[in-house]
Amino acid sequence: MEMKNSFVSVIKKLNQISFTISSVLLLFMAVAVCSDAVMRYLFNNPTIWVNEISGYLLVVMTFLAIGHTMLLGGHVKMDMLYYKVSPKAQIVLSCISYVLVFLYVSGLFYYAFNMARASFQLGWKSSSILAVPFYLPQMFMPIGAVLLLLEVIVLFYEKVLEYKKLSSVD
Repeated sequence: MEMKNSFVSVIKKLNQISFTISSVLLLFMAVAVCSDAVMRYLFNNPTIWVNEISGYLLVVMTFLAIGHTMLLGGHVKMDMLYYKVSPKAQIVLSCISYVLVFLYVSGLFYYAFNMARASFQLGWKSSSILAVPFYLPQMFMPIGAVLLLLEVIVLFYEKVLEYKKLSSVD
């Protein structure tokens, strides 16, 4: 049980750290976009990198924050049926949804990893003056998928424990 609790703690901490990094990147992106607007409209001297880098940062931020968002219950869900059933049935529905999310995100990981690998192997770069290698932002897609998969495993595990606890009370 101690090993399982430390695994849960490590995954939650890992997702918290990635969320914090995502938040810092959001702050950087906001400052960069605002400074670009000032440079463009007040000094008629726009930057050449802000638009492109902001797009890449948006991908990175999204995938770094996706696991933590799952922990907070921030993803879209349909709860019309969920709140009309018993607590045990709610746990079963949650577990079914976690299995479906796990399957979907496993596919996402597979395709995102292969996309980033192909970009790296083929040396694909953006056609802008920055020539950013595409694998750099793309590699955060499989990283985020792994963070989400780990969080789904943790949430599934916690729901199983909750179900056992409810069953022992009955």
